[in-house]
Amino acid sequence: MEDLNSSNTQRNYFKFSSFLERSLAFTIDGLLALGVAAVLILIFQTLTNQPYNFGKGSNFQTIAELISIIYFVIFTYKYGATLGKMLFHIKVVNTNYQKLTFMQVIKREILGKLISSVLFSLGFIWAAFDDQKQGWHDKIAKTYVIDTQPITHEQYLELQKDKKSNLPIGLIIAGLIESLLSIINTFWILPKLARLYSEVGNSSYNAYLSYGLFGIIMAISLAQIIYGVILVNQQKKQGTLTNSQKNIAKVLIVVGVISALLIVPIMVMTIILPIYKLTTSF
Repeated sequence: MEDLNSSNTQRNYFKFSSFLERSLAFTIDGLLALGVAAVLILIFQTLTNQPYNFGKGSNFQTIAELISIIYFVIFTYKYGATLGKMLFHIKVVNTNYQKLTFMQVIKREILGKLISSVLFSLGFIWAAFDDQKQGWHDKIAKTYVIDTQPITHEQYLELQKDKKSNLPIGLIIAGLIESLLSIINTFWILPKLARLYSEVGNSSYNAYLSYGLFGIIMAISLAQIIYGVILVNQQKKQGTLTNSQKNIAKVLIVVGVISALLIVPIMVMTIILPIYKLTTSF
């Protein structure tokens, strides 16, 4: 939550919108874009006497994505909010709490959201743990998403007093998910693969590389969990976290997500390819 100087004599206070509100608004906007795209496809197919088709060859997904981009850009620039955001009384402003420029809108809605969508959409999820509720696209465009209704100075002070970072919990959750993936692969998938090679009398498979890589991912996940617990206890004692502690937590989250992404190519190299070579060797 931040304060806004609307004039030299008056100060207004606004609350950052919650991750849940933003997610629900985004879902509503996505459904609207899909609905408009579906109607346009139906009209076009009717006028051209084509059979109704929303599968391959219908360009439905491309049209829906184009409509979504145009819709978000126009509404965010003109009103500061899409219809979904309007429904929840939230809007997008710059870091001075003013209307966005057109270039800021382009940075946020096209470039920023493209970057936010990578790494399991980590850039969008980031808003759930960021102190200012910013996703990566907000940070790139230097924007906030706030409730449209101002709050009183007393409410602002009260929320500031109770303000706690969600980063420690996010760090622990990320560590638990990554450790679970590593445990499943290390203690279930890899041993079965080793036994399969042993049963067919093939000694070409070497599981040490796989175990080593999953061991590294496990070590990172344990570091996330331990540091997350330390930060939780620190926050309970002192009520807040230092900027350096927050930055370390953010780095650990990004490193953990990247390491989790490595599980896919690791599985391809160490599990799928060996099985393919094994089956084609008969």
